[in-house]
Amino acid sequence: MRTYAGAKTFKVKVGRNLNEDVIRVARVFSNAPKASIRVDVNGLWSVDEALTHLYAYYEEIGPLEYVEQPCATVEELRELKAKIKIPLRIAADEIIRKAVDPFAVDLTGAADVLMLKVQPLGGIKRSLDIATHHGLPVVVSSALESAIGIEYGLELAASIKELTFDCGLATGSLLASDVAEHKITDGKITLGQISPQLDGLDVSADRYEWWKNRIMRVGALL
Repeated sequence: MRTYAGAKTFKVKVGRNLNEDVIRVARVFSNAPKASIRVDVNGLWSVDEALTHLYAYYEEIGPLEYVEQPCATVEELRELKAKIKIPLRIAADEIIRKAVDPFAVDLTGAADVLMLKVQPLGGIKRSLDIATHHGLPVVVSSALESAIGIEYGLELAASIKELTFDCGLATGSLLASDVAEHKITDGKITLGQISPQLDGLDVSADRYEWWKNRIMRVGALL
């Protein structure tokens, strides 16, 4: 917790090992008892697994701020919300981010919060359009980009008038190296503070060709 002084919200990645996950989430809570705790499942659970895990978190720790993508499909999320008897918010991520058409996904009765990740959703304007279309509270989050990518996330967040939930953009420390550093002050990151430096970040020739070819393939699709 000392790494992010002033942070009031923490997200914990969880999976199928219930005992280990409960211990991990409880440890975060014990170190920051006044913080909001979120868990991210990346769509791993069935509805029955989600019920078992979420009841365990509630009994051991208390209410979570929300659970991100507990199940893989809209239908499963809708079933989970209908069956569970404890306070629960569901945040939709993969079902929107990986959808062929994010505007065609019906989140009614399936989600309470919408995750916005600039790059996977196609940019700032498209992210805002998706948010407007679904009409849900949003969380602006990273997809583990460099500081340059995080800067776009910050710009997206700054363009939203009402952010009900804290952003998830403090992921730079997870990278072994980066093109710049965002300083976190009292849990906040200031937009426009970075000055990218590329010295010493050269990749191998093979990796350079891989990225160049990927960009060319993607460019041909746009």
